[in-house]
Amino acid sequence: MMTSALRFLLLPVVLTAMASSFAPPLAAQQEGERVEIRPGRVSGRPTPRFESLRNPDTNLRVGPGESYKILWVYHRRGMPVEVYDEYDVWRRVRAPDGETGWLHHTQLSLARTAFLLKETELRAAPDSVSQATARLEAGVTATLVECRADLCLLEAAGLQGWAPRSALWGLRPEEVF
Repeated sequence: MMTSALRFLLLPVVLTAMASSFAPPLAAQQEGERVEIRPGRVSGRPTPRFESLRNPDTNLRVGPGESYKILWVYHRRGMPVEVYDEYDVWRRVRAPDGETGWLHHTQLSLARTAFLLKETELRAAPDSVSQATARLEAGVTATLVECRADLCLLEAAGLQGWAPRSALWGLRPEEVF
């Protein structure tokens, strides 16, 4: 017979196993690798796609419904997430740290943002030799204004400048806008 204390200790392991059963077989996308873009089952918008968190307190759940356990509460309005599946009013997402789960669609915004993977200098012009306008730390979330083949124009905390795509998470490798 299992004691209640042992059951309590095993619960996080069971929940972790359940959460991973909902996760898709997503490998880190390699440079140049193309991902099949399909219309979402509910919204008709392309999946996978990037959106951002609308609110500063957002619950990431194990499954698509309020009865499912909360995995994480994100406290970062504007953080980018990759939407890769849809079920009714729920969106299956992946966060910059690789965590996956379900968010209610009202918690998402179409605003495009990027998560800085490493400390990055913003440049005044879209080249690697122009003057640095600012230095952003790893983990900063910035608004994506424009993206070209190798560089993206970012805006963060009233600062604006160009950063290399390789330093950003929140857009497809081939995406330009």
